[in-house]
Amino acid sequence: DFCYTEAKNKGWHDTEKSVTDDLCLWHSEISEALEVLRKKGKNAVNEITEYDWTDPKKPNTFASEVADVIIRVLDSCRLGTWI
Repeated sequence: DFCYTEAKNKGWHDTEKSVTDDLCLWHSEISEALEVLRKKGKNAVNEITEYDWTDPKKPNTFASEVADVIIRVLDSCRLGTWI
């Protein structure tokens, strides 16, 4: 429910999405994680960043991009759009 609520608050549910839309969004987040690895190298996987959750700008780290993947997947599951 947390992932769904956060996604809804950020406008992710302003329009209806299909299964294909969800998969594309997952792919997009995975691509962003890969881009961090390309720019920062393999050590980016171990980069730890303290994050202020009140700051609207999220850190550009491998971990934050993988977290986005997880949030997208859990959000999709909560919606039940493809299950």
